[in-house]
Amino acid sequence: METVVSGIRPTGNLHLGNYFGAVKNFV
Repeated sequence: METVVSGIRPTGNLHLGNYFGAVKNFV
């Protein structure tokens, strides 16, 4: 999962909502 986060590059603050939202969007 770390790879997905690294690829998306969040705004900076990794929140649960942002994390799941990014993963959901990615999938």
